[in-house]
Amino acid sequence: MKFVEIKKSVNKLLHERYPSYKIYGKEIKEGYTTPAFFTEILDKGSRPETKNYAAGEFSIKITYFQSIKNEQDQLEKVDEIKSLFGLILVP
Repeated sequence: MKFVEIKKSVNKLLHERYPSYKIYGKEIKEGYTTPAFFTEILDKGSRPETKNYAAGEFSIKITYFQSIKNEQDQLEKVDEIKSLFGLILVP
C-alpha cells in the first residue's frame, strides 16, 4: 500500500466521522478554518529483510484545531479517533 492511499483512507475516515470539519495537509500554515484536522504521514524508513522483502514503519499524525479551546472536547476527539482506527485501550 502506498502512502498516498493510506493518507486518503485516513482523511476519508475523518471526513465520514466529522463531515463538517475541514481536513488539511501539513503545507497549510495560515488561512484555515476551524474546527479542522491536519493529517500527516511520518515515514520512519524501511530496511531490507530479504532479497525480495523490505519492512518499513510509519506514523500517522492527526492534529486537531478547535474553534473554541475545550479540553473535554479534545479528549473526546482522541478517544473517537482511536476508535475509528481500532485503537481501543482497555483499563
